[in-house]
Amino acid sequence: MKCLVCGEIIAGEKSWEHVRSVHLKPISLTQEKIIEHSRKIADPIEVRSAYVTCINLREKIIFVSLVNTELLIAFAREHGDIPWAEVVEWQILHEKAHLSCRDIYEPPSTVEPHVLANVEDYYINRYMIPQKYWRVCLTNARCSIEIRNISPMPYGLRDGNYYCTLATFVAYDAATFEEFNFLIPAESKFVEIISKFFRKIKIVEHISTVSKEIDRAFKRLQPPKGISWDNWEISNHLRP
Repeated sequence: MKCLVCGEIIAGEKSWEHVRSVHLKPISLTQEKIIEHSRKIADPIEVRSAYVTCINLREKIIFVSLVNTELLIAFAREHGDIPWAEVVEWQILHEKAHLSCRDIYEPPSTVEPHVLANVEDYYINRYMIPQKYWRVCLTNARCSIEIRNISPMPYGLRDGNYYCTLATFVAYDAATFEEFNFLIPAESKFVEIISKFFRKIKIVEHISTVSKEIDRAFKRLQPPKGISWDNWEISNHLRP
């Protein structure tokens, strides 16, 4: 097994145990500290531990994946010497910003949720969160790419959110296609096309307009159910 943080081959030890003992123990970081700092930054919004980090917009509750947070903290420390508190602050400020977003624009009802979420992600990271946290955003993208390279997701499980997320990473300039060892050429071309839409986002009004464009591009360019990327010629579906 290969450590997702340092690349070390781990023998007879689970990856998460290695991350905690080798990368987090030296800074005496516990899950209790992560939750405590998360609640401090989120106040007055409630914070709960969960499987994934996200926000319930209706209930106004932020859910934090402690395992994923630990991994990102370890990766950020190893590759960028970023303090753990800065990573936690970026996560919580990002989720809080999704609430603020809904106060300044009206989400289009026809757009798929994963498209809207990723477009909001891009706008939030680019324009709503203080610039000091930009390095955490880029490190998060780098960490996600490393996970995909070490343990690629099976083709049958690669949904719209999978490709949309990769497109945001490209739009951030966090990665080049040469680093996407887990994509075949047709997939890379698709992600490249979608990433260009994200770069058009400059103001809050663009969240609605660009999300509609991306949604239409997905419907036009992604292979229909039952057809693999190997048997899909994306150039045949590009508009002149």
